[in-house]
Amino acid sequence: MSHSDVLWSFMPEVVRDSDQAARGTGPTNLLRTFSDGVAGMFDPAAETIGQALAGQLTSPDHTPDVWVRWLAQACGVDPDGPLPDVRRRILARAEAPAIGSRSAIAAVTRQFLTGARQVAVGAVPPWTIRVGVRAEEAPEGLEVLAIQIRESGMMPAGFALEVLAVRPTWGDIDDAVGPRWSGAPVGLTWAQMDSKGVDLGG
Repeated sequence: MSHSDVLWSFMPEVVRDSDQAARGTGPTNLLRTFSDGVAGMFDPAAETIGQALAGQLTSPDHTPDVWVRWLAQACGVDPDGPLPDVRRRILARAEAPAIGSRSAIAAVTRQFLTGARQVAVGAVPPWTIRVGVRAEEAPEGLEVLAIQIRESGMMPAGFALEVLAVRPTWGDIDDAVGPRWSGAPVGLTWAQMDSKGVDLGG
């Protein structure tokens, strides 16, 4: 059933009969013509609603070109430039870890490190996030690193940030690997073992 038919069905029967009876004495089916015009204006909106319900307006792969820049703005992505580039930015943003999560803070911290880029992210209640890194892997120093992390936009609102130089002890590694060295995976490298984690809550 078309939108015009739906609108027409809402008309009282006496009105529909009167409109049809007016044939030959004036514009043919004046009200039906009016409902057709209203339905014609609704069709584009109905199509957009259908796309939205089908998830097409929020999928970077399927969003029509006319909606790509809107989706980019909704995702906090730069909407300027060629549409294929904008679609790639949206996809990259969709695959990024959630803002404020440990994984997001760790990932953005690694961007500013060198070497093995080892990062441990912990929390000090109630409102402090503590990031531990190797000082030698922060080429611009810990203070600059803290500024870079804050300016990345990955920090949750209202939290303070502490960036510390951390060097795991053998006890930390033992605790992370397990009570027995024999339980460690075969072929585990020093870098992998060293990155098992460091308790930063103390």
